[in-house]
Amino acid sequence: KSFHVDRWHEKIALADMTHHQFLDEERRVEKTVFSSGDAIICNYGEEPVSVEGHLIGARGYKFLV
Repeated sequence: KSFHVDRWHEKIALADMTHHQFLDEERRVEKTVFSSGDAIICNYGEEPVSVEGHLIGARGYKFLV
């Protein structure tokens, strides 16, 4: 069940993190961008959030490739 995460790590393994930011005041939602152009948005909160047109479930994430 973790193969999609394994593929993500293979894809960004040698990429530099070029940008990181919290997207809310509570620091529950964050976005990280890598030199490959790939990014991930993580929601550590208990409620779903809408970010950049993506609905991210509670304690969920969205790969942006």
